[in-house]
Amino acid sequence: MNIVPFDNLILVRVLKGENKTSGGIVLPQKFIGRYARYELLAMGPTVSWKEQVEIGDVLLGKSTPEDEELDDDIKLMNAHDIYAKEAQEN
Repeated sequence: MNIVPFDNLILVRVLKGENKTSGGIVLPQKFIGRYARYELLAMGPTVSWKEQVEIGDVLLGKSTPEDEELDDDIKLMNAHDIYAKEAQEN
């Protein structure tokens, strides 16, 4: 699949069944139900935080009904629904 998002959209892979960050922080069940972890696959040219992330980074954000599911675990979504990047361990 070769997709290039426009504007403020991002292409992500949903990371399912993982309730612990790479740093060892356990995400509460309340978080898992409303929010998700995503692997960044591609991003549009006007994403405001594009200099702070790289393709392959794990992002934390919310799922919305406006997200376009392209495959079982691939979504096209608005970058405004992402809240944080998971920090790498040193």
